[in-house]
Amino acid sequence: AQREDLLKELAPQYGSEWATVRHGVDNAIREIAQQGFCLSLGEWQKEIHGVGVPLVDPIRETVYALNLGGPAYILSEKFMREQCGPWLLDVRNQINRMLVAA
Repeated sequence: AQREDLLKELAPQYGSEWATVRHGVDNAIREIAQQGFCLSLGEWQKEIHGVGVPLVDPIRETVYALNLGGPAYILSEKFMREQCGPWLLDVRNQINRMLVAA
């Protein structure tokens, strides 16, 4: 419900590009459900690739994002999907363990 409220607030800021932005958000939600992370392969800036994972504070239930990105010519889709995404998931899991132990 909170996500949908936020998306309704964002829609007017994107005007005619909202359908494209919303499609990207929906894809990211599906990727996170399937593999735990999502990729952005030139959607925002053609020459930039990125990967992100959600981090939910287990105590406060606040949602954060861990992400990394850089030039597409260095960070290929394969590298991002096979190396960076799983690495970020591991970092997220390590942070979660530290938060729970604190």
